[in-house]
Amino acid sequence: MESMSHRSDQRPAPRGPDDRNETDHDDLLSELLTPLRLTGVLDSRWRAAAPWAIEGDATRDCAVLHYVVEGDCWITGTGRPPLRLGAGDLVVLPTGAAHRLADHPGSRAEPVKALRPGQRSEQRSGYVPGQRTTRRTGPDGTGQGQGAVPAQAQAQAQSRSQPQAQGPRPRRETVQRAARRAVRGPGEIRIGGTGAETRLLSAGLPYDAGATTDLYRSLPGVLVLDRSQVAREPLLRDTLLLLACATRPVGPGDRLITLRAFEMALVLALRPLLCDLAADPEHPVYPALLRNPGIRRALVLIATRFAEPWTLDVLAREAGMSRSAFTAAFRDLVGVSPARHLTACRMREAARLLTETSLPQSALPARVGYQSAVGFHLAFRKWYGTTPGVYRADDGAHGH
Repeated sequence: MESMSHRSDQRPAPRGPDDRNETDHDDLLSELLTPLRLTGVLDSRWRAAAPWAIEGDATRDCAVLHYVVEGDCWITGTGRPPLRLGAGDLVVLPTGAAHRLADHPGSRAEPVKALRPGQRSEQRSGYVPGQRTTRRTGPDGTGQGQGAVPAQAQAQAQSRSQPQAQGPRPRRETVQRAARRAVRGPGEIRIGGTGAETRLLSAGLPYDAGATTDLYRSLPGVLVLDRSQVAREPLLRDTLLLLACATRPVGPGDRLITLRAFEMALVLALRPLLCDLAADPEHPVYPALLRNPGIRRALVLIATRFAEPWTLDVLAREAGMSRSAFTAAFRDLVGVSPARHLTACRMREAARLLTETSLPQSALPARVGYQSAVGFHLAFRKWYGTTPGVYRADDGAHGH
């Protein structure tokens, strides 16, 4: 078994039940979202007149968000019945699951389809992942110019070749580069016929795949906040309404502002959904990964306190399980051993510190849970296939 710690004489003290209850919800949200870094925003505003349909293909490493500004529509996802959405409702697809939006589940409208890889869009604004080039039409169905919408986040196409190593090397995105790739979406895309109109704000939120967690990837494919849930988060509601405004002023720094606004909207949207899930383990979309309270506890501890000198015995005790039962359950639910999951968290943070801060390399081992520089360098090279110094230099050569 991989070593979980390079020093066993310092062990974190287990928290009592009261401490766990007070922090579980916040820690669960932290475990999901703290490592998640958006690398761009592909946003658009739609005015759809019945009959109409939009099909979103499955999109790798990209969350998708749809907000109904006016009117209503139906969303259909793989393996789930159609769901009616009204004004003020918000849909989040954390992992970019395939889906269909339409004025009616049985709509015969020719759907706006996904742009195939390799196709190029002539339109430089109004992006939505999972959409194929379509002609803008007015309420009478006549063409009013071309508007194309790409399906894949451009960040994916720019990923560099990675050396073969034990762990996936994350795309190294600095805030500055992410901001440069964020795309504004002024104006509206008009589709459909002459019937009732629906206005939508849609966004693809590509993220650094190397920074996502097993818990995030285990989230249900489609999550819905109804109007009342959105209203209970005034900051979320107001942010969405501002972003949905097709005539909002655009000025210096708008790309960075848009990126940060959608990043905040994603966190605010997932917070009430996550609280509902954490409070109701019998919820039909509760992630299987979280049904075991001991494993859930261990995941939170590893994600939020990865720099501490964890051992398998200590984690098992925190989980309230025997060592053998904990190891078997963790591997079954998470897919890897506790030691490998801990290493992944530490290496992810090490990569972030190397690419987003000027922290000296000598300070990194202690920051990510290693007691010796040699142990850290060996682990880093084994994980990423290169040394920390080369990793940082390579990022600087490609990044700015």
